Amino acid sequence: MKKPVQLFLALLLLVPLLPLTATANSAEPPCFTILVVDPPQELELSLQLSDAGCERVLLHGHRKGWEGYYRFYYSYGLPREWEGKPSPDLTLQVSWPDGSFQLPLPGELLAARYNNILTLDLKGQSLTSGEPAWRGPLLVSLRVTLTLLIEGMVLYLMGYRQRKSWLIFLLVNLITQGGLNLMLNRADLLSSGVYWMLGYGLMELLIFGIEAIAYALLLREKGTGRAAAAAFTANAASLVLGGFLLSQLPI
Repeated sequence: MKKPVQLFLALLLLVPLLPLTATANSAEPPCFTILVVDPPQELELSLQLSDAGCERVLLHGHRKGWEGYYRFYYSYGLPREWEGKPSPDLTLQVSWPDGSFQLPLPGELLAARYNNILTLDLKGQSLTSGEPAWRGPLLVSLRVTLTLLIEGMVLYLMGYRQRKSWLIFLLVNLITQGGLNLMLNRADLLSSGVYWMLGYGLMELLIFGIEAIAYALLLREKGTGRAAAAAFTANAASLVLGGFLLSQLPI
């Protein structure tokens, strides 16, 4: 019995010496994102280096809800003529069927922080750093309202009618949804759906447990078992239906 074990251990020690190559996927590479509110269907954004003969780079774009996102990754997509130019003179070219214009871009964008966000105003033909001030509060309000509607409907269908029960429901959800929205607000604007949905799912699992305990301790209208079941059912509905709706809306 000892010989097979010794042979297995010897083979295990030799594993690090094998000439194997492994590849893995991690977080998305550094980039900058241009946010456009209600963009035209055929809007096209591209980067152009001022040097003659340099190739134009088209920004990858997609839309969620009423927002369009146009992204440029620092680590790839640069034409060969751009190599060795850490701060090139860049121009953003904006075009759609009804018009076009150009705007200067700071070359430092190519050496900027991990994710830089700019907002393009098509009507004013201007580009500003960051996102609009109203965007965060609007999206938080939308997410919280959506969650309260879904979970409140489940609570009502399970027979909860007392004012105290609804006050407890609101208090618990404002606390848990506050933490969830803090996480979502820190998410990258253009994070792959896989990345932010993974974080969303993990946070919802944590909220499952917190709300089940809170409801079992505080909701007395229908008993402890019904209260815990209400928490799990409401959060399951919120995770599935709310998660799908959130995936179609801006983050």
